[in-house]
Order: sequence, then C-alpha cells, then structure tokens
Amino acid sequence: LAGGLLTGKHRYEDKDSGKIQHGRYAGTGPWADVYVKRFWKKPLFDSLDKLKTTLDRIYGEGKVSLIDASLRWMYHHSKMDGAHGDAVIVGASSVKHLEENLKSTKTRALT
Repeated sequence: LAGGLLTGKHRYEDKDSGKIQHGRYAGTGPWADVYVKRFWKKPLFDSLDKLKTTLDRIYGEGKVSLIDASLRWMYHHSKMDGAHGDAVIVGASSVKHLEENLKSTKTRALT
C-alpha cells in the first residue's frame, strides 16, 4: 500500500535525518532506490497528512487508519469489477496486519 507510506510510520523528514534504520527505504541497495524514487515525494507525504487529519476530524482520532480508508475505498468506490476478474489483493507482514486488512473488507463504505 503505497510502498508502506499508508502505515503512517514514515515522515518525509526521516530520510534526511537518518531515522530510517531498516526496511525498504533503508540502505543503498537497488530496491531501496526504486522505492525512494517512486514514493518518497513531499507532495505525497503532505497529501497523506491532510487525509489523516481529515479522517481524524470526521471519524474520531485514530478510528480510521489510512490503510483502512484505502482498502474500504477500493472495495466500495473503485471501478474494479469481480465479473471481469478484478480483485483486491490483500497482503500483510504479520498476522495482526492481515486480520486488520481482512476486517476492512467487511466494513461499510466511508461516507
């Protein structure tokens, strides 16, 4: 989900301040470079901050995460169509993340 940016654990300033010690954005390998070039953009971080602020204001602080909002949007508002073989691929790096992502598949659309 957006290279991990929807988790909310990254801040734009982290890259230059050396706070990223591990993960896909750390190191000098080719994949770190690919992820940084694709996702580490100030306008994207600014937009995610605004979206998080809006979600907190409307639904209550911490009630709807960026990941939850993204998955719910894909399930309820995207143009994907199961009749054409379209589907959301849900993945996770832990059982807890998988459970949270699967919970999002069963919740109503955000209004």
